[in-house]
Amino acid sequence: MKPIWLLLLALASTGCTSGSGDKNVFDMRAATPAPSVSSPPHSAETKIGSGSVRIATLLPFSATGAVAERARDVREGATLAVEHLGKDVLTVTLEDSSAGAKSAALKAMGEGAAAIIGPFEAPAAADVATIRGGKLSPIFLLADGVPGAASIYDVALQNGVSAAAGARALAKEGARNFVLLAPEGFGAAATEKAVDFAAADHGGRIVAKARYSQDRASVLKAVDTVFAVTSSPDAVIIAGGAFDPAMIVEAVRAKGGARIKIAGNNSWRASDLSNPLFNGVLIADLDEAELSTVASTFRARFGRELTPLAAYAYDVVALSSGIARALGRDGFARVIVEDGKGFRGATGTFRFRSDGSCDRLLALYRIDKGRLKKIQPPPAIF
Repeated sequence: MKPIWLLLLALASTGCTSGSGDKNVFDMRAATPAPSVSSPPHSAETKIGSGSVRIATLLPFSATGAVAERARDVREGATLAVEHLGKDVLTVTLEDSSAGAKSAALKAMGEGAAAIIGPFEAPAAADVATIRGGKLSPIFLLADGVPGAASIYDVALQNGVSAAAGARALAKEGARNFVLLAPEGFGAAATEKAVDFAAADHGGRIVAKARYSQDRASVLKAVDTVFAVTSSPDAVIIAGGAFDPAMIVEAVRAKGGARIKIAGNNSWRASDLSNPLFNGVLIADLDEAELSTVASTFRARFGRELTPLAAYAYDVVALSSGIARALGRDGFARVIVEDGKGFRGATGTFRFRSDGSCDRLLALYRIDKGRLKKIQPPPAIF
């Protein structure tokens, strides 16, 4: 196999290197804007690019409403990356996963796909994550809350990873005794492990934890459970909770007082944060400054705002383009995908681990009068 540094050279040849950050990190961001062209919400196109390396993207063609709009996010994010970086080396095919994402993924691999992107829906992604085999093409899941596995990587910023980064920041500030509230579901155990390790990085520890489901009674029970163990923790870490973060924070402050330190997570970004109870809550999330370049070209190309889901799709295709350009079809191996130096794209710097998890360098924000105020940029290197 060619030396791994050739991937950096290939990415540099596309005009995607950066003048800042760690020069050993592979920078995948495009520098040249695409022309403005409108795109319909739904498209009959099932192939993007004309290169020799095939990447399959799983989308539910029969979806309607919000799911269809999310499918559009993935398709347009992938389209922009192909147009910027990979149209001569990649062919991205759009595969219908309506009848079953797992069977669609296996079919695409059987037909020679070098990598699989998706699904973005949690139940479908959880099904795909059960695929096992010694020579799998890498699968890049786009769903939140679904842990990866060998050769199956969770690309999206998981709310548990965001919560863990908040815990690490609070531990660095001096918090030692933490309580954790985490949603039940696919990623609960992974969230608990991530927060435990993050707090321990600076001498902290989880002294109580509880899981909750998406209803008020379950949340109140979980809050009562952790505060029965310790009435005065230094900080409360809340993973999940996007269904009603205000209710969760209200319950925590009712038990821990107005001054208790709280770290929420990135899933709250779309919520109304104007309630004064949110003031001071810490959230670790993607850096808006990192997203800005691709966001502007996405807006020019498609006439709408870049979503995180579209950005994740962009980054996976950009990464695939770099691998294919440097190493061809044979480059989609774990030793390349799991390179410890990481990759820098629209969503910032990230790297994949052997267990399928994704480390990300995140910015820190504090909620102040309903707005997220950046208080610290992402670290430069892992």
